[in-house]
Amino acid sequence: MPQQKRIKRKSRKKGKKRKLKRRHAVDKHTHARRRHARTLRHSHKHRIAGEIHTTNALLTQLLKTASSTESKPYHYDKRHHSKDPEYKWFGGSERDQKRKKFREQIPYPDVSFLRPQGEYYPPHQGNFPDWHQLAV
Repeated sequence: MPQQKRIKRKSRKKGKKRKLKRRHAVDKHTHARRRHARTLRHSHKHRIAGEIHTTNALLTQLLKTASSTESKPYHYDKRHHSKDPEYKWFGGSERDQKRKKFREQIPYPDVSFLRPQGEYYPPHQGNFPDWHQLAV
């Protein structure tokens, strides 16, 4: 005997659709916090970019150190007095020579809160009474 095809019939009884539960709170602050977490600044790409910069800096230092010779050794000192932006603005007066000597004795700080006005002006004019003569 051949098999009969079964016909699927739709049920005539329609039930209510269940409402989905909210997975998170809906207040304004929580929504803003969730939206803020999805920005590019907090993504994995930003972290990767930071790691790339760090790796590049370390590789550069390694290359410079490895390629230095005994006659010309490489030594990078980020706290050297020559890195101080104010150091180059000390003039030739006796007062400035004392300042230069003092600055050479102490290490340059890791952080500088001075905001330079440009390449040809000192960071703060009050620190250099004769800055206009130096800027020429």
